[in-house]
Amino acid sequence: MKNESQGTDLNLYYIKSDFRTIISKLCLQLYLKNITVLINLIDNNELNELDKFMWNYKKSLFLPHLTSNDIFFENNPIYLTTNEVEPSLIKRFDVIILAPKVDLNDFGKLNKKCFLFSYFKNDSICEKNKKSLSSLKYNVKTFIETPEFNWKEI
Repeated sequence: MKNESQGTDLNLYYIKSDFRTIISKLCLQLYLKNITVLINLIDNNELNELDKFMWNYKKSLFLPHLTSNDIFFENNPIYLTTNEVEPSLIKRFDVIILAPKVDLNDFGKLNKKCFLFSYFKNDSICEKNKKSLSSLKYNVKTFIETPEFNWKEI
């Protein structure tokens, strides 16, 4: 088990593709591994767009999920929200995903594996953000999207 003083694992992903596509691919992989996911989005518009996209992600496969507009079920594997999330709810999920534009500071200190997404601007911003998050005691790994949804660690 990880020592609390080591900090929380945070993967920082700089994306160039559509966030909905990337998240749907990631959620499918996590779902197939029985890993539960909470996704915090910037607003209701983004929540509704991702909700619709996940319903239609693959015609032959349903990606089970609920939104904060639905009734919450205990065994729900993927939960989309824009709201401030109760710590008791966070504990139910294995991974927390923060969408681009969601401020990590607004989310509080996380004690779960966290995936933070941002749109790529330039390499210097990537390095600056990594240093800033590391100074907050997060164990940061930074990745940049390359063609065909591959990732390069920086």
